[in-house]
Amino acid sequence: TVQSYMLEFGDQYMRVFKDGGRVMMASKTITGITLGAQITITSVGHGYANGDWLILSGIVGTTELNDMTVVVSDKGTDDFKIKDVDGNYIDGSSFTGYSSAGIAEKVYELTTTYTAADISLLKIVQSADVLYVFHPSYKPRKITRTGHAAWTITDITWVPGIAAPTLVSPGGSGSQYIITTVSTEGEESLISNEVTSAPGQTLTWGAV
Repeated sequence: TVQSYMLEFGDQYMRVFKDGGRVMMASKTITGITLGAQITITSVGHGYANGDWLILSGIVGTTELNDMTVVVSDKGTDDFKIKDVDGNYIDGSSFTGYSSAGIAEKVYELTTTYTAADISLLKIVQSADVLYVFHPSYKPRKITRTGHAAWTITDITWVPGIAAPTLVSPGGSGSQYIITTVSTEGEESLISNEVTSAPGQTLTWGAV
């Protein structure tokens, strides 16, 4: 099955689009809305953090908020205020009073370390569900997808295809030695363990 996504990179975040819309997290139930120059939404145990983006829908009464993208602010355990995406409190003084129902859905985000100034220099190569991300100021990283709202970003650890040799200690004292092996294609292994050898002793190691 082919699954297509569009990725939005911004200031230290990545958002995901699928089938023409944003990928969202599980919804939370709205149980109250207090209107005024600043709007407070009640949602028991919502778990949101300040700065989270939400899309509101299904509200009866205060329908002006339906399908609106808002940003969480001044969050408490069971409530939060809302701002617009430019960081201004949404003024609900003239909105219709809340009656019932409504849900809030969080826009899925993956936290990254790429700032807005870094975005233009990102280079991305895809292999199935893995994106390899390169930037001159950061270690190479890979972004892996395991679900619509399940993405991870990790540093890439480069490991040679040829194993490192294991030196056998001759049991002497003197100089310290480490070795590497090189494949017929010219790839060099990681270094071996370190051993100490006296002059005239023979170093040996197992096959790799």
